Amino acid sequence: MSLIEVMMVVADHLDPDYFPALETVERWRSRCLSIFERDCHVWNTGRDYEAKRRTVINGTFERLIEIVRSRMAGNCAPADGA
Repeated sequence: MSLIEVMMVVADHLDPDYFPALETVERWRSRCLSIFERDCHVWNTGRDYEAKRRTVINGTFERLIEIVRSRMAGNCAPADGA
């Protein structure tokens, strides 16, 4: 998740030439949440923690998706193939 946060800071402050496509970010989110769902039960942290963590993960990706959409609307289309 730290990498996603770094990408958002870079996008907000440096306007990079390259940024992943919306479909790529959605695929990352799906994969990350799938891995979380597969592995979270072994941590024995409880359902409340797991629900909160799931919300944080999803929220982080939602913020990244909004950045991608914003860049697309601003005629700074993301690159494909990430």
